[in-house]
Amino acid sequence: MKLRSLITRAQKSPGFLLLEVLLAITVISIGSSVIMRTYSNSIAAGIVSQQYVVAANLVEEKFWDILALEEISAAPTEGTFKAPYTDYSFSVHIEEQMPELESDDEFEEAAYTDSLSSNVQQTVEEEEPIYILYKIEVTVTWSYRGDEKALSQRTAVIRKQPEDEEGEFDDFSSGTEDL
Repeated sequence: MKLRSLITRAQKSPGFLLLEVLLAITVISIGSSVIMRTYSNSIAAGIVSQQYVVAANLVEEKFWDILALEEISAAPTEGTFKAPYTDYSFSVHIEEQMPELESDDEFEEAAYTDSLSSNVQQTVEEEEPIYILYKIEVTVTWSYRGDEKALSQRTAVIRKQPEDEEGEFDDFSSGTEDL
Protein backbone atom coordinates (compact mmCIF):
# COMPACT_ATOMS: atom_id res chain seq x y z
CA MET A 1 0.00 0.00 0.00
CA LYS A 2 2.77 2.35 0.71
CA LEU A 3 4.23 1.88 -2.73
CA ARG A 4 0.92 2.67 -4.35
CA SER A 5 0.52 5.90 -2.37
CA LEU A 6 4.04 6.93 -3.29
CA ILE A 7 3.39 6.39 -6.99
CA THR A 8 0.13 8.32 -6.90
CA ARG A 9 1.82 11.20 -5.09
CA ALA A 10 4.61 11.29 -7.71
CA GLN A 11 1.99 11.32 -10.48
CA LYS A 12 0.25 14.33 -8.94
CA SER A 13 3.45 16.48 -9.02
CA PRO A 14 5.51 15.33 -12.02
CA GLY A 15 7.51 18.61 -12.42
CA PHE A 16 8.86 18.56 -8.90
CA LEU A 17 11.05 15.48 -9.50
CA LEU A 18 12.49 16.94 -12.74
CA LEU A 19 13.30 20.22 -10.98
CA GLU A 20 15.21 18.34 -8.26
CA VAL A 21 17.25 16.43 -10.85
CA LEU A 22 18.15 19.62 -12.75
CA LEU A 23 19.18 21.36 -9.55
CA ALA A 24 21.37 18.43 -8.50
CA ILE A 25 23.07 18.30 -11.92
CA THR A 26 23.77 22.06 -11.78
CA VAL A 27 25.31 21.88 -8.29
CA ILE A 28 27.47 18.91 -9.26
CA SER A 29 28.69 20.54 -12.49
CA ILE A 30 29.59 23.84 -10.76
CA GLY A 31 31.40 22.00 -7.98
CA SER A 32 33.33 19.78 -10.37
CA SER A 33 34.34 22.74 -12.58
CA VAL A 34 35.74 24.57 -9.54
CA ILE A 35 37.64 21.44 -8.52
CA MET A 36 39.01 20.98 -12.06
CA ARG A 37 40.10 24.63 -12.30
CA THR A 38 41.89 24.36 -8.93
CA TYR A 39 43.56 21.15 -10.05
CA SER A 40 44.63 22.75 -13.34
CA ASN A 41 46.08 25.80 -11.54
CA SER A 42 48.00 23.61 -9.10
CA ILE A 43 49.50 21.60 -11.97
CA ALA A 44 50.55 24.84 -13.72
CA ALA A 45 52.10 26.14 -10.48
CA GLY A 46 53.96 22.87 -10.08
CA ILE A 47 55.37 23.13 -13.61
CA VAL A 48 56.52 26.72 -13.05
CA SER A 49 58.07 25.73 -9.72
CA GLN A 50 59.91 22.88 -11.41
CA GLN A 51 61.19 25.27 -14.09
CA TYR A 52 62.53 27.65 -11.44
CA VAL A 53 64.35 24.78 -9.71
CA VAL A 54 65.90 23.73 -13.04
CA ALA A 55 66.87 27.37 -13.72
CA ALA A 56 68.49 27.69 -10.27
CA ASN A 57 70.52 24.55 -10.92
CA LEU A 58 71.56 25.86 -14.35
CA VAL A 59 72.64 29.18 -12.80
CA GLU A 60 74.78 27.32 -10.28
CA GLU A 61 76.25 25.15 -13.03
CA LYS A 62 77.14 28.25 -15.05
CA PHE A 63 78.80 29.83 -11.99
CA TRP A 64 80.97 26.74 -11.55
CA ASP A 65 81.85 26.76 -15.27
CA ILE A 66 82.94 30.39 -15.00
CA LEU A 67 84.94 29.84 -11.81
CA ALA A 68 86.74 26.88 -13.41
CA LEU A 69 88.12 29.14 -16.13
CA GLU A 70 91.71 30.32 -15.86
CA GLU A 71 90.64 33.83 -16.81
CA ILE A 72 87.15 34.74 -15.58
CA SER A 73 86.73 37.62 -18.02
CA ALA A 74 86.99 35.12 -20.92
CA ALA A 75 83.64 33.54 -20.01
CA PRO A 76 80.97 33.49 -22.73
CA THR A 77 78.42 36.28 -22.34
CA GLU A 78 75.42 34.51 -23.92
CA GLY A 79 74.35 31.07 -24.99
CA THR A 80 72.02 28.14 -24.58
CA PHE A 81 72.36 24.97 -22.55
CA LYS A 82 72.84 21.49 -23.92
CA ALA A 83 70.03 18.92 -24.16
CA PRO A 84 67.67 18.39 -22.37
CA TYR A 85 67.75 22.08 -21.36
CA THR A 86 67.73 23.64 -24.84
CA ASP A 87 64.67 25.74 -23.91
CA TYR A 88 66.83 27.65 -21.40
CA SER A 89 69.33 30.34 -22.35
CA PHE A 90 71.80 32.33 -20.28
CA SER A 91 73.50 35.69 -20.20
CA VAL A 92 76.55 36.55 -18.13
CA HIS A 93 77.69 39.98 -17.00
CA ILE A 94 81.15 40.23 -15.44
CA GLU A 95 82.48 43.40 -13.90
CA GLU A 96 86.13 43.66 -12.88
CA GLN A 97 87.25 45.99 -10.14
CA MET A 98 90.93 46.65 -9.77
CA PRO A 99 92.34 47.77 -6.44
CA GLU A 100 92.85 51.49 -6.11
CA LEU A 101 96.38 52.50 -7.08
CA GLU A 102 98.15 55.08 -4.96
CA SER A 103 98.36 58.63 -6.28
CA ASP A 104 101.59 59.75 -7.98
CA ASP A 105 102.60 62.02 -5.07
CA GLU A 106 102.34 59.19 -2.55
CA PHE A 107 104.19 56.85 -4.90
CA GLU A 108 107.05 59.33 -5.48
CA GLU A 109 107.33 60.01 -1.75
CA ALA A 110 107.47 56.27 -1.03
CA ALA A 111 110.10 55.78 -3.77
CA TYR A 112 112.23 58.60 -2.29
CA THR A 113 111.95 57.15 1.21
CA ASP A 114 112.85 53.69 -0.09
CA SER A 115 115.86 55.00 -1.98
CA LEU A 116 117.26 56.35 1.28
CA SER A 117 117.00 53.01 3.02
CA SER A 118 119.64 50.33 2.60
CA ASN A 119 117.22 47.58 1.62
CA VAL A 120 115.58 49.12 -1.46
CA GLN A 121 116.16 45.99 -3.52
CA GLN A 122 114.44 43.83 -0.88
CA THR A 123 111.25 45.96 -0.82
CA VAL A 124 111.00 45.91 -4.63
CA GLU A 125 111.26 42.10 -4.75
CA GLU A 126 108.69 41.49 -1.97
CA GLU A 127 105.74 43.26 -3.55
CA GLU A 128 102.37 41.90 -2.64
CA PRO A 129 100.30 40.27 -5.41
CA ILE A 130 97.47 42.27 -6.92
CA TYR A 131 93.96 40.88 -6.48
CA ILE A 132 90.98 41.59 -8.71
CA LEU A 133 87.36 41.57 -7.59
CA TYR A 134 85.01 40.02 -10.15
CA LYS A 135 81.30 40.72 -9.81
CA ILE A 136 79.44 38.02 -11.75
CA GLU A 137 75.75 38.03 -12.64
CA VAL A 138 74.17 35.06 -14.43
CA THR A 139 70.62 35.26 -15.78
CA VAL A 140 68.78 32.19 -17.08
CA THR A 141 65.69 32.81 -19.23
CA TRP A 142 63.01 30.51 -20.64
CA SER A 143 59.49 30.74 -22.03
CA TYR A 144 56.33 29.24 -20.52
CA ARG A 145 52.87 29.71 -22.05
CA GLY A 146 54.05 32.73 -24.00
CA ASP A 147 55.52 34.46 -20.93
CA GLU A 148 59.23 35.14 -20.64
CA LYS A 149 60.53 33.84 -17.30
CA ALA A 150 63.95 34.71 -15.86
CA LEU A 151 66.06 33.88 -12.83
CA SER A 152 69.09 35.99 -12.00
CA GLN A 153 71.81 35.42 -9.39
CA ARG A 154 74.91 37.43 -8.44
CA THR A 155 78.16 36.57 -6.75
CA ALA A 156 81.58 38.08 -6.24
CA VAL A 157 84.98 36.41 -6.45
CA ILE A 158 88.44 37.67 -5.61
CA ARG A 159 91.28 36.26 -7.69
CA LYS A 160 94.98 36.93 -7.82
CA GLN A 161 95.94 38.75 -10.96
CA PRO A 162 97.66 36.39 -13.42
CA GLU A 163 101.47 36.56 -13.37
CA ASP A 164 101.85 37.82 -16.95
CA GLU A 165 99.63 40.85 -16.24
CA GLU A 166 101.38 41.83 -13.01
CA GLY A 167 104.31 43.13 -15.05
CA GLU A 168 102.26 46.12 -16.20
CA PHE A 169 102.28 47.55 -12.70
CA ASP A 170 105.76 46.36 -11.68
CA ASP A 171 107.68 48.03 -14.55
CA PHE A 172 108.03 51.32 -12.65
CA SER A 173 111.28 50.26 -10.96
CA SER A 174 112.79 48.87 -14.18
CA GLY A 175 111.72 51.95 -16.13
CA THR A 176 113.62 54.29 -13.80
CA GLU A 177 116.86 52.41 -14.41
CA ASP A 178 116.63 53.08 -18.16
CA LEU A 179 116.50 56.84 -17.64
